[in-house]
Amino acid sequence: MRNASQHGFTLIDLLIGTAIAVMLGALLVALAHAFSGWNALAANTVDAQATIDRLSDRWSASTAGAWAVFVPPDDVCGRANADGHEFDIATQDDLRRPSYRAYLYDAASRRVSEYTYGAPGAAPLAGDVSENVVAFDAHTQPLSTLQRAGDPFYDSLFAKSTIVDADVPVGMGPVALGGNRVTRVHIIVGRVERTVMLASGTAPSSFTVILTYTPPPA
Repeated sequence: MRNASQHGFTLIDLLIGTAIAVMLGALLVALAHAFSGWNALAANTVDAQATIDRLSDRWSASTAGAWAVFVPPDDVCGRANADGHEFDIATQDDLRRPSYRAYLYDAASRRVSEYTYGAPGAAPLAGDVSENVVAFDAHTQPLSTLQRAGDPFYDSLFAKSTIVDADVPVGMGPVALGGNRVTRVHIIVGRVERTVMLASGTAPSSFTVILTYTPPPA
């Protein structure tokens, strides 16, 4: 005679257990895929941030001592540059000879390539390449555009400032002008977006602060 306290697994019990196991397995697989995706996204974001940091640091260092930062009418490959897919930096080498550096964006390959050349129209030499660039454009305008509300260059910090536009020919071509000009570079790498404002070393960038002394100086 079978003891009432003894109970075997019925077919229904097995089916329910199997269903639970399948659901848990599917959940674990989904979590593993999600975790893998999050890791890949985080790694891509870190790489994109590093690329933008490297480029912006390089641009800032190069323009600090440059004669001019400008967007040429044609890029180093001879193509029209109305959309601002390239900007150039005019400077001098150690022997005080004119030297130019260009940053050219190719939308098809999603790359920003660096080129150097010795004179406008001269054959460029290819250098560093940055990958996975989703968007890139550069535009150069007088510094006073920082005061124009509604302009992409507008900055409320300069709204009440006195800014006098002054283009300074530096003898490095008709479009390589120094003085009060600013170049706005907009770049997106992966999911990271940044706008970098660049001014040449010939642009005034200092503020004079007048302090009230107590007592006033003699």
